[in-house]
Amino acid sequence: MANRRRPIPKRIWFTEEEWHLVEAKMVEAEMTNFSAFGLEMLLHGEVRHYDFSNLKQLNASMGRIAGSINQIAKRCNENKSVHANEEIRVLYVQPGKYPEEIKIPNTLETFQKYVCGSIESVRLDGDAYIICNDEGKLLPLPPNRLYGPTDFFAGPFLICGDGGEDLISLTDSQITKYEKKYHSPLIFIERYPKPITLKCTPELYAKCMGEEHQHDTQENERDERKVHLYGKS
Repeated sequence: MANRRRPIPKRIWFTEEEWHLVEAKMVEAEMTNFSAFGLEMLLHGEVRHYDFSNLKQLNASMGRIAGSINQIAKRCNENKSVHANEEIRVLYVQPGKYPEEIKIPNTLETFQKYVCGSIESVRLDGDAYIICNDEGKLLPLPPNRLYGPTDFFAGPFLICGDGGEDLISLTDSQITKYEKKYHSPLIFIERYPKPITLKCTPELYAKCMGEEHQHDTQENERDERKVHLYGKS
């Protein structure tokens, strides 16, 4: 053994079917010695490489399809329909008013109509979304409700359920939860750098906003008179 040119032995185990196939190949190669045949095939024979990339892509596609089917099934269970543009139950929160439970078509155009322009979605407590105007502060729309301790929503907004890939109706418990959270209209005494607000009723809000509008009108009239007098002089 020490003087053998090939001192490394390897053992191979076959099933009966595999061995019959090997024997057939040995006959075809006109070889009777398995060691010589095996060595020749291992050193100079063809090694097949199986490319499973297509199968992996197919498996990934099937996973995405399965996810979509799950979303459809979830929609069926929650909304009794598979149509994305069906009506959904939401809360509509406007400046100076109590939240209002309404049903609206689940379409982009509808959301834009209710928030008075292009929309932005804000995650809410992990189970819902606020759909608001993404340029509300720039337009500017009137301040509405607080968003954390240092920010606020400007203009009306909608609260919708989170359906994963789509917006869905709020549940009864969500309606109760978010109506309570955003129940009271707010009067904004200061907006920046940190909002200072006062809870009020819709009646008090309307009265305060009316007085503020009257005050602004009087200020504008005084400014116009100053400009007029300055121009005369």
